[in-house]
Amino acid sequence: MKNIARPVRAFRLRIDAGASSAVAPASATRAPALSIVVLPFANLSGDAEQEYLADGITDDLTTDLSRIAGSFVIARNSAFTYKGKAVDVKQVGRELGVAYALEGSVRRAGDRVRVNAQLIDTASGAHVWADRFDRDLGDMLALQDDVTGNIARVLRYELVEAESRRSLREAASSPQAIDLALRGVAIVLRGPRPTRENVRAARPLFEEAARLDSRLLLALVALAGGWIQEATFSWSEDAGAALAKAETLLAQAEAIAPNDARVLNTRGSYLVSIRRPDLALAEFLKAQARDPNSTQILLNLGWCYLFLGEPESAIAHVERALRLDPRGFSRSNMHGVLGTAHLYLGRYDNAIQSLKLIAEEQPAFPFPRFMLAAACGLAGREQEAQDALAEFRRLRPGVGIARLRAEALGQGEKYLAMRERVYEALRLAGLPD
Repeated sequence: MKNIARPVRAFRLRIDAGASSAVAPASATRAPALSIVVLPFANLSGDAEQEYLADGITDDLTTDLSRIAGSFVIARNSAFTYKGKAVDVKQVGRELGVAYALEGSVRRAGDRVRVNAQLIDTASGAHVWADRFDRDLGDMLALQDDVTGNIARVLRYELVEAESRRSLREAASSPQAIDLALRGVAIVLRGPRPTRENVRAARPLFEEAARLDSRLLLALVALAGGWIQEATFSWSEDAGAALAKAETLLAQAEAIAPNDARVLNTRGSYLVSIRRPDLALAEFLKAQARDPNSTQILLNLGWCYLFLGEPESAIAHVERALRLDPRGFSRSNMHGVLGTAHLYLGRYDNAIQSLKLIAEEQPAFPFPRFMLAAACGLAGREQEAQDALAEFRRLRPGVGIARLRAEALGQGEKYLAMRERVYEALRLAGLPD
């Protein structure tokens, strides 16, 4: 061994030609779940500054994707051995043992820089996702952060989605804990928002995954989040028991990775559900510091600021989330924050626009109906207020203002004053106490 003074023992293993081997050939071995290589982005312009930008984007994406719990990301040095070469992604997948490859390019067009990126399934060579990002040529570091943040945020979702689909296709031959958990994620992500039916259908998969691997954060956090939703959305008749289960699972997750962004985010959601948004805010902010491009954390920050009576801060965080993910899974929920915040601020037309969007996309979701009824009533649109209220009463028969007041998750004088204005508008529209 070069440059090593001490002796190093080496071994050679020889297997008889006639002996059978239990080891499958590399081509037949399933790559690890959430495994990816970020191939060096190509500089298509010859501009030295863009060479720096292309390499910087590659480095930052490798770092950001490594933060995904349970991911397997090829290190930069290995990835850069492919720099400047024409590569066959199927061969790359076999050589590195990864399921996905991200490749891309940087090109200058006048005063703008265009970054193309595509995520490829290395087994089939098929494109899982592709997008283009155009930015003004200015501060290269700011441009790099902006593009990297957007790509990393999309990839986190696309990778989990793609791996969930792969796990569902190969469920019979892949009983590992991570596969079970990813199948659960695929079920939860069906539709515009988590539903009681999907959360409950996914729960046995998460439970089995946690049984197989008691340290699998993906399963523990998903289970805790599901029980929090049972309590928060009044799905369970025993909210206390649901929250007790969530607390036990959170304690397990925190013992493993107390500073993991998803664990902190789920702890914040738990604190909101027990009406302590003041304590939840600190957890969400710590989670955001560790995962600044997570739209789910930004969304939770938006709700938390609403519950603290700070609608302007809620709007700022959710508008950033919408810029990062304008068409994603949580879009309706984001408009829930915006609609409520604008209602609290007296911007009734803006509130009505956002609340109508949710009502259209989620016709069985009662929350936007009573908020829409209040916004329309305060805007003087009495017939629309009564129509929205009638739909709310159909979805939640027997629920009056007292029940809504009891279910409110906020605290503080500012929040309570804003909320009372909503109750008064509902009372005027015909909702009984």
